[in-house]
This record gives sequence, C-alpha cells and structure tokens, in this order.
Amino acid sequence: MKSKLKVFISITLVLCLTFLTSGCWDSREVENLSVFTIIGGDWVTEDGVDQWQVSARVMHIGSLNQGSEQAGGKGGGEETLWKGTGKTIQEAFANIVVRSPRSPFYAHTSVYVLGERLAKEKLGEWIEGSKRYYEVRPHAYFMVTKGEAFQVLQA
Repeated sequence: MKSKLKVFISITLVLCLTFLTSGCWDSREVENLSVFTIIGGDWVTEDGVDQWQVSARVMHIGSLNQGSEQAGGKGGGEETLWKGTGKTIQEAFANIVVRSPRSPFYAHTSVYVLGERLAKEKLGEWIEGSKRYYEVRPHAYFMVTKGEAFQVLQA
C-alpha cells in the first residue's frame, strides 16, 4: 500500500512540475519590440516652464532581417532617435513610447547620458525613477555631459 502511495505521489509531483515549467505565458515576440539602447535625460526650460526631456536611441529588432546580404546590405538594425518632454519623468517616457506601435523594451539599455543641468538639480529623482522600473539593468552606466544629453545622442 505504501509503495502505491509513493508512486502516486511521485507521478502527481512530476505532472505538477511539468505543468509549472512548460510554456512562456508572458513572452513577447522580438519582432514586436522597440529596444532602447541608450537613454538621455535633460532638465530643460521650454516656454518658461521647467520640464523633463527624455531622448532615446531605439533599435527596431524586426528590421534586422530586412537588409539581407542578398540585397547588398549587411543586415544591421534600424536605429532611430526619439525625444519626449513632460512634467514628470513618466510623462516624458510616455511621449516617446506613443511614437511606435511596438512594445518598449528597456532591459537592453546599458548607458544613461544625463545633461549637466539635470545632474546638478534633479539627479536623485532621475536615479530613483530609473531604478524603480523592473526591466532596467541594475549595472547600467550613468554619464554626465556638458549641455544637453540629446545633443550627445544625436552625434
């Protein structure tokens, strides 16, 4: 009787573990992502109002296969520069994200370029806001530049 119970428990346990470890319930297709590679942050004054300005280099993974070697290309990904402003950091990021029908993917961001004014006046808020988001790498580099970070990302 005990051996039958042990076999039943073992089979039940194996089946439960199989159901728990199979599948990707929260997967996202790579072709549908806008991968943020570098993010720049600035504290700017526009029309007499101080606000956040976020700029980002965004790579579209789906475009990697469009430039094939047969067509004479090298297969590199398309990368664009986006900029958004807002009263809060979240609003500035939201203004960037609405530009694309693709889902934003921040886990590939390895560098944050911060403008001089933001570093002097709002550095604590920027770091707190960037580290709260679960996809952000904890070991990303922070760099400070003279002037605006947007100009560095344009270069």
